[in-house]
Amino acid sequence: NKGFDVNLVPGISLPVKNYTRYYRVPGSYGASKREQKINEAAVLMDLILFRHVPHFLKKRLYNEQNWTIRPFMTGNRLGYFYYKDFFQDYIDNVQVKIARPAYHFIHLLPPHPPYVTNEHCECDSVIRKATRGNYKIEAYCVLRMFIQFIEKLRAHGIYDSSLIILQADTGAAFSAKMIDIAPENGNKSVISDEHIGKSLALLAIKPPHSKGPLAVSDTHTMSTDIPATVMKIAGIENQYQGSSVFDIDPDTNRQRIFINKFAVTGSVYSHQSWKGYNSLSTSRPSLTRNYQWGSAINFGFTGNAEAYQSNGWSLPEDGKTWSTGKRASLTIPFVEHPQSQLTLKATLIAFLHYDALPEQAVHVLVNGQKAGSWIITPGTSEQKLLIKESLLTDPDKMVITFMTPDAASPSQFGISGDKRVLGIAMRSMTFIPSN
Repeated sequence: NKGFDVNLVPGISLPVKNYTRYYRVPGSYGASKREQKINEAAVLMDLILFRHVPHFLKKRLYNEQNWTIRPFMTGNRLGYFYYKDFFQDYIDNVQVKIARPAYHFIHLLPPHPPYVTNEHCECDSVIRKATRGNYKIEAYCVLRMFIQFIEKLRAHGIYDSSLIILQADTGAAFSAKMIDIAPENGNKSVISDEHIGKSLALLAIKPPHSKGPLAVSDTHTMSTDIPATVMKIAGIENQYQGSSVFDIDPDTNRQRIFINKFAVTGSVYSHQSWKGYNSLSTSRPSLTRNYQWGSAINFGFTGNAEAYQSNGWSLPEDGKTWSTGKRASLTIPFVEHPQSQLTLKATLIAFLHYDALPEQAVHVLVNGQKAGSWIITPGTSEQKLLIKESLLTDPDKMVITFMTPDAASPSQFGISGDKRVLGIAMRSMTFIPSN
């Protein structure tokens, strides 16, 4: 809306709006159609074989993600190396063709595991073990490509005038060197090396026309400061929570929220800085919670559902949010009370197991009273439900509860180590008044 070109290369799906160009890097990037088909066939064969072999053979078949059939059929482009192929093409072909300001967002999966890069920054023929040393090789090779990108911007004469942000979404889950010893009780039971390691995410920012060598700051920042930083430097009014990183006093012990479970005040390298955090906070702009009839409530990373979620929801994922436990609720406030019955339209999937849990029943309650039920079978399900006017007993809001009595955890079926009790993964819902 401010005259920028907006070019997105996201690692997760984003709403298809407000952009100039949008590109998702395919898993078969650079491959021919024949190679794509072979790759898809090999994946399916490995998965089918994995599901049917006895349990004691599954680990050998999985083989640290090296699998059994895929390496023989798909060559040596394993893991997320195809993102590096894409980024190299991007570096080689980027040009300056417009005079308008532009915003580019590029999400590269490396150095995310699985680790597939050797010391020469080439793709190995096998997936390496998830060690700190192999992670550093992945990180080094991606950073080397980023430096190539910087040099290309210099060659085009746009490096100095550009705002450049290099950030990680999380740190790696390796243990950090702490400045104190974990207490015998309290924090020791809730804070793990994995949590601390993941909180150490890289953030490097070059403002436009800045001079001097790279400097390290002790300012207490968090990922949700990035939008405010971009808005401040672009000269656009900030509508996001967080602060510009250049406006934060580096001597202030600022409280930061990590994965909605911990509040960190002080150095992340001190166990004493970490406290439990129970409130569901959000990094989104201040949202108008009052619902407009007929508008979509979208779930997942980029949705607006967190403004309405009450109890029983997991953290958002790419395009969906799982209910956890046997019930999950949303509170829908409104200004104008519906003058008739409503139709609820919902798009969702359910957690299923082909043998032990082939379908899930979902009972929908409105203001504590049963409005109807759905039976969810495999595949994305589009469901409708008529909400009678007699159920709309509150003049200001409506509480929608989804009861999933058959909810189960992937771990109890041996599918994965995920111990969450999963019912449904909601994608979107809409409430439409009848005419």
